[in-house]
Amino acid sequence: MKTIVCEVSSSSYKFLLYDRDKEQKNVLTYPLAVDLMGTTQDAAVLRDDLFRYLGKILEDFVPDYICLVTTWHGLLFFTLEGETCSPLYLWSDTGSLEYVDRFKGTEGFSNRFFDITGCQMHPCYPFFKSMRYPKPRKDCIAGDLGSYLNLLFTGKLITGRSMASGSGLADNSSSDYSEEMLKLTGLSKEELPEIADERILLPMSESAKERLGVKKDILIQIALPDGASNQLGALPEGNDMTLSVGTSSAMRVNVPEDISISGDKGLFLYRTPYGRLLGAATNAGTNLIEWYRNENCLTDISYDSLETKETSDLIFLPFVFGERSPSWSGRRRYGFVGSVHDVREGYRAVQEGILFNIKQCFDNIESVIRTERVLTSGGILRSAHFMQMCSDVLERELHVCEYKDASLLGALYLLHNILGSEIRDPVRSEVGYRPDISMRAYYRDKYAGYLEEYSK
Repeated sequence: MKTIVCEVSSSSYKFLLYDRDKEQKNVLTYPLAVDLMGTTQDAAVLRDDLFRYLGKILEDFVPDYICLVTTWHGLLFFTLEGETCSPLYLWSDTGSLEYVDRFKGTEGFSNRFFDITGCQMHPCYPFFKSMRYPKPRKDCIAGDLGSYLNLLFTGKLITGRSMASGSGLADNSSSDYSEEMLKLTGLSKEELPEIADERILLPMSESAKERLGVKKDILIQIALPDGASNQLGALPEGNDMTLSVGTSSAMRVNVPEDISISGDKGLFLYRTPYGRLLGAATNAGTNLIEWYRNENCLTDISYDSLETKETSDLIFLPFVFGERSPSWSGRRRYGFVGSVHDVREGYRAVQEGILFNIKQCFDNIESVIRTERVLTSGGILRSAHFMQMCSDVLERELHVCEYKDASLLGALYLLHNILGSEIRDPVRSEVGYRPDISMRAYYRDKYAGYLEEYSK
């Protein structure tokens, strides 16, 4: 049995080629031909490149199944024929901030929005984006990259429950669209993809087979959001937390269906194929590492050579791209508090700022549910220094998955669960980093200073 997991992430195309009979895994990665600091992408380019790369892979590796993974919170207008009618507005797009402010001024709406959708008041959500960017044509569908990929591969206009739960348009209690939220946006169900259970397999459409140059019948697992897939791929148990620090950062815990939580915790409550997902997300991740390198003309200098163990009083507020958790403020200011004496001092302050923002969210989750293991993934794993800093700031052991692409594995695990089979070589996590007690006082004092500046 052969499977290909296709992921279109914020920065790359990833393909996991899995042969269960031979117990072989192979990952191929190709960069996105886009501005990684931008807030929109050309979905037609994403489509063409994805099919080009996948078509090349299919010349030598023809699977029985293809699983799709992509990002949460996008908004894309497209036709039933697969024509794109707008840019793909990414989670990082904050153009609808004025609509967020308008609804925040409505008494009680913030709490009601969270109670119904599990989402927070922030322009990352398609609920707000759809008001800022109305339908450009009457024949357009208001979807996202996941539903667009589903259409291209299966011919069906559907989106998964997990993907819909990150839109601000769906009712978390019914797994259908909220009539109240649709009325506020002016959208109707007929203008949106049908919400479906991700635990289904659909045949590849004839048009997709023709485009990819294959004749074999292939079954498609519809698109999972990368966050939900990451959660499945890390194999959490009990109250384990997954911590992903990539382009942005997120931490998540599986919680019971009947959990009761207030929206003022600054957390989200989405869905996975098997329940609810409590968590937090920040706009601060390795995107800020790239921002700092670009701003200071350091792109020719290696990451390792920029890292330093020298501590300082310099504080960095990491809201270059706005803020999601914990306060979900689109107007939060960023910058250094203090003078930057050299680029390495500034680089470390940026790393600390990213981690302090994560700690704010971590502590909020801990106030709701006591987590057990912390399962870490994402680009942060490329730096042992950064990982040790993270362990020191959180004062927790960090488990590292032996396989780096948890979001790819999650879709694969879901497929085998649907089929009633097992992965013969499941990936395990081991403790990779433990807090350095000698750094405790430094980080506690530095974090207190960060919180003081944050509150101003």
